[in-house]
Amino acid sequence: MQARVLAVEYQGASVQVALEADGMTEPGGLSAVVDDATFAGRPLAPGDRVALGWDPAAAHRLDA
Repeated sequence: MQARVLAVEYQGASVQVALEADGMTEPGGLSAVVDDATFAGRPLAPGDRVALGWDPAAAHRLDA
């Protein structure tokens, strides 16, 4: 899955990245939390394109 970075929010030891996946019918809705060391090795900025992937067992769906 491909996505575009919408926002980057520093949260101390981690960084939250807001994402919009290609083909999403609702704006926003996806976010990733990246540890500070990983983010420092490959920083992201709004507008960057990224590939998404995750272990389905680690996903957490939130009701609206």
